[in-house]
Amino acid sequence: MKGVIPPGWEVPERFRQRTGQNAGRQRAMADSGHLLIILHEVPSPAEPDERRARLFWRNAEGTWKSSGLGSGIQALKQHVQQYDDALESMEKSLSQVKRADDCFAALQTLAPLWRSSRGMHVALQQARELGGDDRDVIAERDHAYDLERAAELLHQDAQHRLAHLTARRAEEQSEQAHQMARSAHRLNMLAAVFFPLTAIAALFDMNLRHPLASFDGLWPWLTVVGVSVLFGLILRRAVR
Repeated sequence: MKGVIPPGWEVPERFRQRTGQNAGRQRAMADSGHLLIILHEVPSPAEPDERRARLFWRNAEGTWKSSGLGSGIQALKQHVQQYDDALESMEKSLSQVKRADDCFAALQTLAPLWRSSRGMHVALQQARELGGDDRDVIAERDHAYDLERAAELLHQDAQHRLAHLTARRAEEQSEQAHQMARSAHRLNMLAAVFFPLTAIAALFDMNLRHPLASFDGLWPWLTVVGVSVLFGLILRRAVR
């Protein structure tokens, strides 16, 4: 059965017995001078729940190998730096967020990134305890802690931004509803004033004689329409 440890690695058999086909949680293990660190790749925004394993093995002679990033301790440094770059990109994106939907999308990306960076810090701390005074491991452990803290602060910032945008939107909607209620009240007052007149005029079919009736052509009609539009604009301004 194929496991997460590459078949070509000459690791202690105990390592293969303690790992399965999937990544599992981020952790470290040591045996007979060998150190194995199991970490997760940076979560993909397209698949935030998918966890891909990335392994770092230091043999008894002190030589480092990795699955996917080459050999040497630089592979571990490159892995941690990828988290640093992802958080820096998220910080720039979050600074430009102006809509609640975008802020919610940023939270969906930040949450798995925060959890993974926290797990990476725990695994590197465990590797430091199992691997002795390896200065490179200690440096990356400290870097991972800084990344965990930065991810936590970014996540909190995104939550605060979402709450602020939601509250501001609710306040704008409340103000709009208040203005609409005031406009409706004014229209109701105007309707109450003119309703008896229009009702009586319709009831008695009032057809008063006026000077415009003696003119032919479109001018009387255009005059009435123009005056009506003018009064409509004045009424609209008064209501608003």
